[in-house]
This record gives sequence, C-alpha cells and structure tokens, in this order.
Amino acid sequence: MVRRFLSSLPLTDRITFSYEMWAAAAYGVFAGLGLPLITIMARKIGISVEGIMVMTTMQFVGAIFGILAGRLSDRLPPMSVYAWPTAVSRALIALLAFTRTPVGFFTVASLFYLVANLVGPPFARIMRSNYSDKNRARLMSILRIGVCVINTAVSAFVVLAIADETVYRWLFPVAAVFGMLSVVIFSRIKVRKIPGLPHKSAPVSFRGSVSVVGKNTAFVLFMGILMLCAGPDKLLIPIEPFRFSDELGITYRQVFILNLITTFFSIVGYYAWAKTLKRSNPFAVVFIVTILGAARTAVIAAAAQVPHLMPSAVFLGLANAGWDIAPLFCIIALADPENFSLYFGFHTTLVGIRGLVGPAVGTLLHSSGAMSASGIYWIVTVLTLAGGFSLAWFTRRLKRQSIITR
Repeated sequence: MVRRFLSSLPLTDRITFSYEMWAAAAYGVFAGLGLPLITIMARKIGISVEGIMVMTTMQFVGAIFGILAGRLSDRLPPMSVYAWPTAVSRALIALLAFTRTPVGFFTVASLFYLVANLVGPPFARIMRSNYSDKNRARLMSILRIGVCVINTAVSAFVVLAIADETVYRWLFPVAAVFGMLSVVIFSRIKVRKIPGLPHKSAPVSFRGSVSVVGKNTAFVLFMGILMLCAGPDKLLIPIEPFRFSDELGITYRQVFILNLITTFFSIVGYYAWAKTLKRSNPFAVVFIVTILGAARTAVIAAAAQVPHLMPSAVFLGLANAGWDIAPLFCIIALADPENFSLYFGFHTTLVGIRGLVGPAVGTLLHSSGAMSASGIYWIVTVLTLAGGFSLAWFTRRLKRQSIITR
C-alpha cells in the first residue's frame, strides 16, 4: 500500500517524502518520550511554576531570531541551517538526565527550547522547494498525522507501563537517540533550488532585509492581520490555569480527557485542512481556524462546569492543525520566491513577539483585579473575531488584485 502510494508521486516528492516519513517516525518517538517529561521533571527537581513558565517561554525567544534564520537560509544551504541547531537541541535533551540541580535543569531546558525554535525558516524553505504545489499539503498532513499518533502512543505507553518515576530521568537520553536519528535521516534530503529563479544573494544588512519585505504591501498587511487573528490568544497562557482550576475546578482526569479529544481532532484537522487547501486558497483556511479559535475562547468564557469545555477541545484540535500548516501556504502565495526564507523568518519573528508580549499583557490584566479570567476570555473572543473579519476583507482584496484566484 505504501509502495503504491509512493509510486504515484513525482520523483522529487517521492524521495523527499520517503526520507521525511522515517525522520517523522523517529521524531514522534523522541517527542513522546522526552517532551512531556521536561516540565514534569522540572517541577519534581524543585523549579517553581514561575520558573517553568519562563523556561518554556524561551521557545518564543528562539522564534524571535526568525529573521536571522531566514536570511541565513537564503544565503547558505538550508539543510545546514536546519540540521545543526536541531541536532544541538536534541543533544541537550540527553543532558537533562545528568542535571541534578534546579539551576542546571532550568539552564539546559531553556537552551533546548530556544535552540529548537531557531529552525522554522529553513524547514519551511525545504518544504517550499522539495514538494510540488499539488502534493505539498497532503504530504505534510500525512506526516503530521503520523507524528501525532506515534507521539500519543509513546507518551501513553510511558505513563501506563513505567510505574517507577525515577526511571523517567533516563528516558531523556533514549529520546535524544531517536531525535538525533531523525535529524540524520532528514538531512539526507537533497534540497532543490526553486525552479526557474536566478540565484540572488539575500540582503547583507538588517535594513536591507526589512526593505525587501516592507515593499511587499500585501505581505505586510497580512502579517498585521495575523497578529490580530493569533495574538489575542496568547493573553490566555497565564490565565488558563486560573479559569480551569480556580474557577471551574478541573481534575487531572478531566485534563487528560480534554487533551485526548484535542489530539484526536488535531488528526482530523490535518486530514481536513489538506483537502481544503487543495480545493481552496490558504487564507480561507486561516479564516476558518481563526473563527474556531474565537469559538473556543467563547465556550471557555461561558462554561459553568468542566463538561461544557468539551467543544473547546474539539475547536482547539482543529485550529492547532490549521495553524500548523496553513500560514506556510499563505506566505508562499505572497512572498518573493527568491527571498522566501526571509519572508517566513519575519513571520516566525512575529510569532515570537506574540508569544512574549501576550502572556505579559494577560498577567497584567488578571493581576490588576479589574476583571475575572472569564472576562478576559470574552475580550480575546471579540479581538479574534475582529481579526477573522479583517482577514475576510483581505482575502477579497487579494482576489480583486488576482494574487489568488480561488
């Protein structure tokens, strides 16, 4: 069955997918073994809740360097820009088994989150050049479904099969082995040049980089609208524990059930969005997931008890899958192909800014005592809806300018 499916693909798609399929399988094991344990072990070793929040926020600090990663990916081999930081981050996971102090664990884990999130632009560049427009959405979604299934299965096995929590620490080196294996397999992909384009060096200065993107009015406008679509949700990162735990009294069992629902509908979402991207424009997908995000926050704001949160888990799963793949296709539609990585780097940098500013604003709003957690959810709902309607206007504008045709 797999062989028949691969034989139906164009040669470049087939070769890239074959390597990425095995790399994704190894990554799924890495993610299932290592990633859920980082915050658990951090708490057990004595790091405060605030410390864990700062530690995990380092992923957004890494994303802020997206502009730099994008420039490098346009000037250097994209695979090198992707593989070396990724290999370093996977190796850092192994070190967590040997760190015995809160300061040491905090430092290594923070470096992991930072370095692991430097590689968005080169990875996007590889997806842009090595998969055909016809098959890109379907193949990326298949791989993400596989990662999601393997990750969930491995995590469940660890929780159910390993009763001795002292063993958990030694899962980090095992996870690192699978993580490094994933990098080795993925790095065997030969990155294609974008067909039909002359080689042109990326700008040599930051000002030059900004000018390249700044002249693309449609792209700049889309980035601004995307801040309104996806930014308000980041205000809720520090608020969610208060809403779920303090106001609704959620239990660990209920958290597990909601996470299971979210995972299942993420898988459904990957399949559905791949179909949608084939028939429609990617901005329509971003619009739908923005509305789903607003529906999720509205459900949480209105919930009077935990069972009322189940629709929000469905919306979250579908929205997460859409946000994972659709922005790439939007940027492909708007960006200058010769500087694609630079454009994606700007997007990544703005993701990092949203991730750092949003929680700080959310914390200030909640700590001021001016409104309850549910009140902040209602504000986020209204702002997100405003982003969705702005995106609908923007999509019609692109159609009038013939930038998109569907």
